[in-house]
Amino acid sequence: MRFTELKEASIFTRGTYTFGHEVKVASSENGKKLLAAIQQVVPDFAPEEILVWVEKLPKKSSVINLGKALGNEKYFLRSNNQGLIIRGSDSVIQSGLNHAGKAKKFNRGDIAEGVLGAAITAKLIKRGKDRIGDITPDDVKQVLAKATGKIGSSLTYTVNDRNSNIADKIIFSIKLTGPSLDIISNMKEWNKFEFLFSSTAHYANSLDAERYSDYFYKNGKVDEIYISSDGLSGQKSRKTDVSVVVRDPESGKVRNLKNVDISLKADSKQFGQIGTGGVSGGYDKWMESARKLFEPFGITMSDILAKGAKKDIVTFFKAAYIQAGEQLNQELAGSNIRNETTFVEKVADVIFQQATLKVPNVRIVNLEKDQSTIHSFASLKQRMISARVDLTAGTSIGKSGYPTITIADKTSGKVLVKIRYFSTKQRDKSAHVFEKGPLLHSLTMLQKDKTKIQPMNKPVNVPPVAPVDKKAPVPLDTNLTTDNDFDITNK
Repeated sequence: MRFTELKEASIFTRGTYTFGHEVKVASSENGKKLLAAIQQVVPDFAPEEILVWVEKLPKKSSVINLGKALGNEKYFLRSNNQGLIIRGSDSVIQSGLNHAGKAKKFNRGDIAEGVLGAAITAKLIKRGKDRIGDITPDDVKQVLAKATGKIGSSLTYTVNDRNSNIADKIIFSIKLTGPSLDIISNMKEWNKFEFLFSSTAHYANSLDAERYSDYFYKNGKVDEIYISSDGLSGQKSRKTDVSVVVRDPESGKVRNLKNVDISLKADSKQFGQIGTGGVSGGYDKWMESARKLFEPFGITMSDILAKGAKKDIVTFFKAAYIQAGEQLNQELAGSNIRNETTFVEKVADVIFQQATLKVPNVRIVNLEKDQSTIHSFASLKQRMISARVDLTAGTSIGKSGYPTITIADKTSGKVLVKIRYFSTKQRDKSAHVFEKGPLLHSLTMLQKDKTKIQPMNKPVNVPPVAPVDKKAPVPLDTNLTTDNDFDITNK
């Protein structure tokens, strides 16, 4: 691979890059300072060396102090497997570095789907004496390593029920393509998403996963459980990234685990988006996009009369966001409680639509370093009203000229949601992005105590709509329409 020096250096602060990203010392003045600091400790360090940003390092690693913020550390691995610990602020460290080479662009969300599917599988097969055991990141890696050797088919485990000769089949499949498939299939590349192993294990050990895993271990009947991590099918029309489907091998009936329709957010605040019509879409398409974005809030979009708005997409949406923000403020300025409640309900409806595509039991699993949080939007409207959220809105324009509308709680100052215009540097792709704020994070997060696990109800016998062919392929991607908590019912 040929490495070229890219001038953008927002390695840590931008949030786009993660462990496994390759960098090199820049040729700038800040780069020369960093090089001198490194060579003072590691004399054989060469300016052209490629470093890999990693989460963990060997015990014996060289320490380089840079700047004043020495409480902050970043870890890098040299090609000879020796480690470097660079201490300093993120901005100071990255100012001396550049991206190295044309790394394969892969979809971290797709990778997260595969890893989470492996974690759920690892949990289902972790059968001990009395109950399902907790899994570790290594358990997830072991399953993923076996599954990636069977891309295009499936990985099957046969595991016994508790105190029984009855055995269940756990079948795991991954559907990915392109660079994401290449990365996840190569164990040497796994350092690029190392944090996902600990965060998906954290989810698999949560109350939700514990309950259904324990149920299958103790139900004393043969089950076939299919876990599908699907990064290919219907991505624009569904929110589900990982699905769990149960099949009775005797009757052929297919059953679903309710609330195991999972939409993943791998270290990301984004939960929805709306298209802009594209840079070449023109005024009519842009206006159509603006109406689709803002009219669900009860806002009526008038013609955008700003100079240049009919020719330039950024100018158009800058003016559209300002117009919408002014109307939002007018809606929120009154003291009529009924009107305010109505508006809160509209905001909740828009968020629900974006987060779930109106499938009420879709859970968003947010994966962060060493932990996970589970979010449900089904009762958001009631939670917002019960919390007496007093909304306010503001419009801002960033340095890029791109607009953002922020909706927050006036009393606490906590942000509920941000709606922002996003575009690539080339402006060839753009979207209106919905981002979860701290208030929305807390209102939707499911708080559950693992020590209070209750046994799951037995399946409710509901006649199937049509006979099921035992030999027919199992449908792995399903949509649910109820919000009961991890019941098992017929499809």
